[in-house]
Amino acid sequence: MRVAFITTAMLSCVAGGAVGCGKDGFDSSVLRDTPWSEKTPGADEQVGMMYSGKTADERREGIGLVAGHQWGLKEPYLRKYAEMLKGDLDASVRGAAALALGRSGQAKYLPDVVSAISDSSDQVRWDAAAALDGLVGPAAVDPLRKHAVEDSSAEVRACCAKALRHYRDKRVEQTLIECLMDESFAVCFQAHASLVELRGCDLGYEPGAWLSAAAGKPATLPPEQQSRPWWDWLGVTQKGARQGETEE
Repeated sequence: MRVAFITTAMLSCVAGGAVGCGKDGFDSSVLRDTPWSEKTPGADEQVGMMYSGKTADERREGIGLVAGHQWGLKEPYLRKYAEMLKGDLDASVRGAAALALGRSGQAKYLPDVVSAISDSSDQVRWDAAAALDGLVGPAAVDPLRKHAVEDSSAEVRACCAKALRHYRDKRVEQTLIECLMDESFAVCFQAHASLVELRGCDLGYEPGAWLSAAAGKPATLPPEQQSRPWWDWLGVTQKGARQGETEE
């Protein structure tokens, strides 16, 4: 009986590669610290996908599933996300790990996410910037400012401009004003939205008005911007008004 038991256990270990018995595999003991009241159906399988998925799709999906639970936003899972953010060879997995850490709101992992904003992959940098919109701290300010202006991806620049809305800092305001001159409207839009949130007023899309406000001078909008909504950057409302006047 004893021999049969050992053989069965060994076979289970080999056949159960998906749940991991090797050094780098999934050990279900990581679930022991999770209160039974918090466990959800399929928890073992989800954690197994994250820890031992043989494909990037499995690992990425596993991270998303685990991070979708309250127990998945605690240790030891946060530590695993950080490990995967630094070491997984697939960009989509690293990006998912960054988002999971951002969702946790744990300041301990802010340096890991900040480092990821310099990843070679546009996707990972975007995910890291998105994570920093929820994981806020002084260490993120300068990297966000740098990538809001210099990143090669317009999507990343826009996401950084959005994340900067959490920091009431003159340097941040200057960076956002600079972003208003970006060739991508997505970047201009996010920079404008962040400036409105930080300042509590809308001075339009022209950098000059914001520069005056930053210098403590009265900001005067151009006449065409004074009479149109903030979202009407193309001047549609004025066109409609002028057409109405012409018809009359």
